[in-house]
Amino acid sequence: MPIRMQCIIWVLAGLLLAAGCGGKNSTEPTPSKSELTTFSLLKTSLLTPTCARSGCHGTTSTQANLLLTADHAYSNLVDVASFESPTLKRVKPFDSANSFLIRKLNGTGTNFMPPAGKIAQARIDSVAAWINRGAANN
Repeated sequence: MPIRMQCIIWVLAGLLLAAGCGGKNSTEPTPSKSELTTFSLLKTSLLTPTCARSGCHGTTSTQANLLLTADHAYSNLVDVASFESPTLKRVKPFDSANSFLIRKLNGTGTNFMPPAGKIAQARIDSVAAWINRGAANN
């Protein structure tokens, strides 16, 4: 085989190896927005505007003994027994399927929240993803 052809083969082999190294593996899934949700984002985008309202889970007339204002939301949700179903945690870290909050948001075996109408499934999925990652106070 001529030297020039050998050089071309070596260059092509080097390029193929370089293309396979570094960066993400092409089979690795890209995280969705729901997988990137933090508790801070949940508070500002869902809990505070939708739940921590007067007559619901705000400072006056708190329903189900659940205060969801910014300073109290985490401590009143995570690892706390549900008022309605005491055998379930409101938020059970790493287990959204057994977290009462997800059941309330989906209306699974209970009336759904918020009472004004079900929130978008993508938002519920964001809450579930946060729970399944451990429900960190981040």
